[in-house]
Amino acid sequence: MNHSFRTVALPKEHGAWGYVLEPFVLVLLIAFTKAGLLLLLAAFLFFLAHRPVSLVARVRNNSEWIPMAFWAMVLYVTSGLAILIYIFPVLSSGAVILYGTGLLIMLGYLVFDIYKKKRSLLAEQFVPVALVFMALAGPAQAGWSNQQLAALFFLLLTRPVPTTFYIYTRLRMEKGLEYSKRMVYFSHVLALIYVMLAAGLGLIPFSPLFAVLILFYRAVKGISPKRTRVSVKKIGMMEFSYGVVFVVITATGYLFGL
Repeated sequence: MNHSFRTVALPKEHGAWGYVLEPFVLVLLIAFTKAGLLLLLAAFLFFLAHRPVSLVARVRNNSEWIPMAFWAMVLYVTSGLAILIYIFPVLSSGAVILYGTGLLIMLGYLVFDIYKKKRSLLAEQFVPVALVFMALAGPAQAGWSNQQLAALFFLLLTRPVPTTFYIYTRLRMEKGLEYSKRMVYFSHVLALIYVMLAAGLGLIPFSPLFAVLILFYRAVKGISPKRTRVSVKKIGMMEFSYGVVFVVITATGYLFGL
């Protein structure tokens, strides 16, 4: 059986593109630097390397996949490293620490993913945490204070962490499998509480509150008995749209003080 380069070189998950791009696009909008743009490109390449690396490492996979997966892995990793080497001399120590922390977390997740026996929902949360750490290197490079970075760190997590619990639960509901709604509600309420407190203390703008409320409403409606049944692909497309809404509303708040 022949396998295209696209099959082994690109993520098979719906919405994966938006998942990795959202935090980086947001920080580029509110704290743009040339180094931040290059860090985004490198992070995206490392993210794309996940699938071919997994295929190469899992010897039980069809051997027909290995050559294409190997060269895709080499292309992504070497390109990403080349970008990091190029911009390393101009990076601040804070940017290096944040980006490096994200890379280490991502590497740890990759090792777990390769040797795991089954998918762990909690382990999946390491991915957004790693991406947020890497994205924060941009504002750190732009000179943001530690307080500003910490506030933005938790704000960026209010989008992917609750969403992971929601998507997991929604898909199980659509497939007729056993599920629990507790973590969906808990994570969204926790995100809402954080945004309200942080905005009230002046650590972040008020506009993200509207974005989180939209996500909360989407989750409640999406896992209700009266929900409209849709395909996995449609859910991925919808989540991409919600990601755009989150980025636009949040960026507007930071840029215009709303």
